[in-house]
Amino acid sequence: CVAQMPAPPEMACPDGWRSERLAERLDTPVPAGGETPVCAADVDSACGPFEVALPSAQGCEPLVRDCEVPEGDWLDASAIRDAAPGFDGPILYVSATGHDGDGMGGRAEPLATLAVAVARAEPGTIIALSAGVWREPVELSSRVAFVGVCPALTAIESVEDDVPAVDVRGDGGLITRLSIRGPKRAFRAFRADNVELRSVLID
Repeated sequence: CVAQMPAPPEMACPDGWRSERLAERLDTPVPAGGETPVCAADVDSACGPFEVALPSAQGCEPLVRDCEVPEGDWLDASAIRDAAPGFDGPILYVSATGHDGDGMGGRAEPLATLAVAVARAEPGTIIALSAGVWREPVELSSRVAFVGVCPALTAIESVEDDVPAVDVRGDGGLITRLSIRGPKRAFRAFRADNVELRSVLID
């Protein structure tokens, strides 16, 4: 008597998903008794760098909407607060045209570097990044929120192979509405808990 596996069940996939055979998808031999079907997202992979194709969506969708702001400016204060719920501390503004020496961190007197903003931030602080690229590594070790304009306009970038652009070593941080870039390792979280990345492009 030779035991046989039962035939795989028939499975109807929901709208926006297509039925595939797992062995075909992974290019592996079909096991005895047949191959269990899986549902795969029926999306178009030819999207732009700041777009994503989602099941049931009509074509490519932007990673973040409402991405147009004046050059060098931030989101307005209410939008910054809305992007970082639960962070009730002060907002520190950072801009490429700011000044670390005499900048107080307000919208009219922004800081120039993320390192100074992080050093001044207390738990619950929101660091608002204007449109631009920050080529400096950042270590986030406390409950602080980074809020950019959108991934297409705001980026934190590392230029060193072994140094991540963002290195999270604390609990409860938030990074949203920006891109994180690095030649080898853009982002690292080490012994960190409850760190949230939302609307972030890691490249």
